[in-house]
Amino acid sequence: MNTLFGTDGIRGAVATSYYLSAPFLHRLGVALVQWARTKQNEAPVFVIGNDTRASSESILYALSYGIMKAGGICFKAGIMPSPALQHMVSTQSHYYHYGIMITASHNTATDNGIKLMSKQGKLLTADQEIIIEFIRHVPAFTQCPTNLTIPHIPQHHAHSYVTQLSTLFPANMLHGMHIVLDCAHGATYRTAPLVFQSCGATVTVIGNEPTGYNINEKYGSTAPAKLQEAVVALNATFGFAFDGDGDRVVAINSSGQIFNGDAILALISTHPRFATQKTLVGTVMTNSGLSLWLATQHKKLIRSNLGDAAVERIMRAHNAELGGEPSGHIIIRSHLPSADGIYAALYVAHTARLTNRLNLHTFTPLAQTTINLPAKIIQSLTAEPFASIIQAHEQAFLPGRSIIRYSGTEPVLRITTEHWDAQAAQEASEQIAQKLSPYLSDLGA
Repeated sequence: MNTLFGTDGIRGAVATSYYLSAPFLHRLGVALVQWARTKQNEAPVFVIGNDTRASSESILYALSYGIMKAGGICFKAGIMPSPALQHMVSTQSHYYHYGIMITASHNTATDNGIKLMSKQGKLLTADQEIIIEFIRHVPAFTQCPTNLTIPHIPQHHAHSYVTQLSTLFPANMLHGMHIVLDCAHGATYRTAPLVFQSCGATVTVIGNEPTGYNINEKYGSTAPAKLQEAVVALNATFGFAFDGDGDRVVAINSSGQIFNGDAILALISTHPRFATQKTLVGTVMTNSGLSLWLATQHKKLIRSNLGDAAVERIMRAHNAELGGEPSGHIIIRSHLPSADGIYAALYVAHTARLTNRLNLHTFTPLAQTTINLPAKIIQSLTAEPFASIIQAHEQAFLPGRSIIRYSGTEPVLRITTEHWDAQAAQEASEQIAQKLSPYLSDLGA
């Protein structure tokens, strides 16, 4: 079983995770080169970017040491959004074969992680399993590097993402709009304002003072309250909040109302460019209200497993151009094979202007309630007593919908219930949580 890669790469608390320790990162670097050698004869070239966490530099050097010791080549991209790094790997594959993003996305500064990218997108399960097998045979390192030199990428490579985004939309398309950007003290704090200003918007930025220790702290897509306040106080047209590495976005309208990934996906689907697109891809967590609304637009929703890599695979299978998650991962497949918060935000603003939907409203979501239960013990939900408890709950809750799953990034069981009646959803979540909780602790039978 793959216990190294979660739904979005390797992630953990820097102080305690073995997978982020220097000895393991050395071995991982060697394994990545060995894996890459199975796909090509030449020395693999890795470009490594990071968000604003203070722990990123030590991870960068430990991982690069293993790569270079095994004969690979590394370039340092510095602070940039994950989509910018993916863009670099996708469009400049003659320079860089693979990308490595050091980030823990929306997690706090105490965490960090690693996302692995190829030209086609994030590495698939089969690739991950091969890498894990290589790691098992890499001997432990006994010495750490003391003076490792990693060259920087050329400046025009670093700017290529901003340059491209600025040319994908009509000139000055945001002229007359005042847009507030919340950059979560993360990787978008320089890039996002440049892009929106180049498109003609008047821009106010918050969450743009990273210290290395404040990423996602009271700012960003998981904490949009300050953005709501700013948009209303400034009488702005919209607000957009990104996460730590910039692959998520949530939107705020002029009244301060929050629009998550489902609402963003719905709005973008009304853009004239996507008028003929009949299939959109969501996940098991996508609100059923979106599915019902899409049916009125003569479109349909297909659900995938969680993670934008899983969404993108289903999009490819169904030749779908649009896909996303409620968290704000939005994929426009002709642009990148993974989510891009800045690009999605530009499409929201452009769609709203073209369709005269400046309030950003599309569909009415069903009420959703989520409870996170700490899971000291991870047991299969298809085993007893979980299977019987969950089955009885689902039958009793009809016509409501329940999604019960383990988190891919935290040791918790997430219980989500969905119903037109908010109170019914809340009560159902609490009832099933009470029944399952004892079996997730050391006291479980």
